[in-house]
Amino acid sequence: MSLSSGGGVVTDMARGETSRVEGTATTSEAAPPARGETPAIAARHTRFHRGAAVVALVGVIVTLVLSLGAASLNTRNERRLLRQRAREIGLVSKATTTETELPLQAGVYVALGTGGNAATFRGLASLVVGPSATAEYASASLWRLTGATPVQIATVGQQQAIAHDSPEQLRAFFSKSTGLTPRISDLLDATPRRVGYLVTSPGTTPAYAIYTETNLPKNRTAKIANDQAFSDLNYALYLGKKVEDAKLLASSAGHGLTGHLETAPASFGNTTILVAVSTNSQLGGSLLLRLPWLLAALGLVLTAASTFLAERLIRRRESAEALAGALDVVATENARLYNEQRSVARTLQHTLLPAALPDVGLEVAARYVAGEVDVEIGGDWYDLVPLPGNRVFFVIGDVSGRGIPAATVMASLRYSLRAYALQGDSPDVILAKLAHLLSIKDDGHFATVFCGRIDLQNRRLEAANAGHLDPLLMADGQVSFLDTQAGVPVGAMQAPHYRLFTTDLPAAGTLLLYTDGLIERRGESLDVGFSRLARAAAKDADAPVELLLARVVSELIPGGANDDTALLGLRWEA
Repeated sequence: MSLSSGGGVVTDMARGETSRVEGTATTSEAAPPARGETPAIAARHTRFHRGAAVVALVGVIVTLVLSLGAASLNTRNERRLLRQRAREIGLVSKATTTETELPLQAGVYVALGTGGNAATFRGLASLVVGPSATAEYASASLWRLTGATPVQIATVGQQQAIAHDSPEQLRAFFSKSTGLTPRISDLLDATPRRVGYLVTSPGTTPAYAIYTETNLPKNRTAKIANDQAFSDLNYALYLGKKVEDAKLLASSAGHGLTGHLETAPASFGNTTILVAVSTNSQLGGSLLLRLPWLLAALGLVLTAASTFLAERLIRRRESAEALAGALDVVATENARLYNEQRSVARTLQHTLLPAALPDVGLEVAARYVAGEVDVEIGGDWYDLVPLPGNRVFFVIGDVSGRGIPAATVMASLRYSLRAYALQGDSPDVILAKLAHLLSIKDDGHFATVFCGRIDLQNRRLEAANAGHLDPLLMADGQVSFLDTQAGVPVGAMQAPHYRLFTTDLPAAGTLLLYTDGLIERRGESLDVGFSRLARAAAKDADAPVELLLARVVSELIPGGANDDTALLGLRWEA
């Protein structure tokens, strides 16, 4: 047991000596440094250390990498979103070209159905031709292609670019027809800038053709209203598959776009309309745009804090190293005093235990293992007393607490037990008498005690238990704990009653007695400790008692126990 005890003489003397040594060290440390040491110490505290500089450099590099990485991520994200918006505009443009083709194709079929009636054509064309900006076409004309030279049947709107072409030029122009698929004419150099669309009736010998022209926006500028889709983009439309200023149809800026562009082609008749877009705002939102700057600011703050902390730690380490020489002397002296205290405590402990076990007609062995917690002596003990009539008295006990008071109680109980045993008292009577010598209320201690006597001639055991652990019996290849029905510890109450336990012993066997330091573990049930002890003892049950105890201690507490441990082994032969 290891309940806290009062101060001890040996411990107090050692502690007093330690205090004196530490006081001396403190006085020495407080003394002013030598004149020659002052500049070196001052230099260490004023210069900026390389380790802190490395921390600062690493912090700046990491911050730069993170900021550049965030900027690159933002750029890639913007380009991905721009490609996606370009594809969306391309799909919209494709749908728009389809809407342009359908009226022209419908007009050809109407011409076939009416035999090229001019009035019908003018009536239909007036719906989509006109000078206003909302009109789809600036002009439209209906042609008959059955003769050697194309003949214009009717025209609506502005004068067309082919109005003054010769018959040869007209034949060449209409011969390039692609049927119902519109043929696009590039009139971007004309004034005003225009685009022509030619559609002919189906068949190997087309009979009718419709030719229309549409004016392009002035100054090539066509802006998208702010409340319309794609208003967050700059766009440009090109006739053909390449971004060329000469082929620019219209753009939101009135000229070709600059910067990073994404393009999406849309098929239109016999050619392609190329849509090019760029951004005029942050597509991914403001957070990604600001993230590099936020990371840079945060990184610089953390770098400054880390550099300051590193510099402070280095300076503290240097200060500690400067004091290490003086502190080494104190540490060495304290270690020496601690070892001396442990040596004194163990020597005193062993003086209170039997110097040698008497010859009682049994094979006996005992072992004491000091606890590793502190340097104070404990209250574990054992004893063996030969009695008349070929009998032997044995006892093992454990006083609560540590230090000189616990050792004093242990010595008093030990010698009292010997006296009561020699006067012939039975174990239960001995424990009852001990209860009058110790009181936890008055003395601050109690004790667990297991005592008994063996009649070697009759192989009979009489024992009594005051709150101690049951002994282990090994006989006939079996290992078992005796059920002694323990009473209260000595000193726990006044005038207790203890039961006398009697049993016949086998012809040959070994009895193992022990204190709680052998099996108790923090946070573990005692049953686990009992099982562990039984397994360890069974392995070496036939070994000499001295070797048996050594192996049990080696297996159960190989690194030492927190509490003191005492063991007593008794073996008799048939």
